[in-house]
Amino acid sequence: MDDPANNSEVDVLPPYTWTFQVPPNYVGPLTISAIGRVLGQKTGAAPEAEVTIQVLVPANVTLQALRVREDQRRIHPAVGEKRKLYVYGQFSDGVERLVSSTNSGTQYEVVNPSIASVDTEGLITVLAPGTTAVKIKNGDKQLQIEVKARPAQ
Repeated sequence: MDDPANNSEVDVLPPYTWTFQVPPNYVGPLTISAIGRVLGQKTGAAPEAEVTIQVLVPANVTLQALRVREDQRRIHPAVGEKRKLYVYGQFSDGVERLVSSTNSGTQYEVVNPSIASVDTEGLITVLAPGTTAVKIKNGDKQLQIEVKARPAQ
């Protein structure tokens, strides 16, 4: 039976199956939710299910380089501001993937933690005026960005 709302094919009888394709540049957790409908049932809760899978880079594909968005190589936030880093990995299969999260193996470190902090997902919080750097590492690949914090306005 076709569901015109999302053009996906749904089986009427068990086992229920659905095929989807993960984009080649996706890596990390992916949550899939399903809501059922019992034919002829007009009241009551619909059956629901949810599962989270971890999408991994194929084992034969290696990380070649890291990069951040062009506007994030040097940032100039004010004290109290937060900035999210977007880190991309360039892989041997020619695909660039967003690898900002710790689930993708990316780690962050602030050189001068009195100026700024950074969490495991790449969110920088500016604490005081001054200049520091954020080191970004994934496997054996590294890069560094400059954070020049301005006084609060």
